Amino acid sequence: MIKIGICDDELAIHNQVKKYILDKNFGEKTEIVSFLNGADLLEYGDTIDILLLDIVMPEMDGIDVGRLVSRQKNAPKIIMLTSMRERFKEAFEISAYRFVTKPIVQSELIQAILDAVKTFVGNSTVEVYRDSRKYGFQQKQIVYISKVQSRTEVIIGEKAYQSTYSLEDWEAALDERIFFRVHKSYIVNFSYIDRIEDKIYLTSEEILPVAKRRKNALMQKYIQYDLEFR
Repeated sequence: MIKIGICDDELAIHNQVKKYILDKNFGEKTEIVSFLNGADLLEYGDTIDILLLDIVMPEMDGIDVGRLVSRQKNAPKIIMLTSMRERFKEAFEISAYRFVTKPIVQSELIQAILDAVKTFVGNSTVEVYRDSRKYGFQQKQIVYISKVQSRTEVIIGEKAYQSTYSLEDWEAALDERIFFRVHKSYIVNFSYIDRIEDKIYLTSEEILPVAKRRKNALMQKYIQYDLEFR
């Protein structure tokens, strides 16, 4: 789930932005939380993934709010909402991810959010083993996973790691936006595919099989990945 926060003192902006967001599918469930001022945002206890933050607000300026938010653990990606281009330089100082100018254009806002969402794809950590030692990696680092007898082998870079997870366990745990089960014995990360023909050719020059009954679904998912997440 992606949690998007809106911090703006204009209720009309909240309503407009919410409508734009709800009209778009970001690939996973989206939750929206709203704040009419910076103080309420700073008091909010839960993690926000993406923050749409107005610069000009009464009492506490958006730049000041952003500076405090960016220091928090698990700080959100901040997308500044403003009609004041002359303040862009200040926003860079708080590591703002993107800017959306007012009046807000739906396509510009959605593209900024989509680009921010991409940075979260495959970020969850998984644990695997090699030579009896445990390692942690982000999902997006996995090239592919194969079934080897009663266990699975996880390929990360040029090394093979082991897991007690079944392929079914992995299929349920992995980010479905970038992973697909192409065969009864293989799950592959779209990011490492060079091309798909009768088989899958990886950027590492390895070749994986494709089950005929999965080919159409694979191509549909791969095209979606290519359009939205590459």
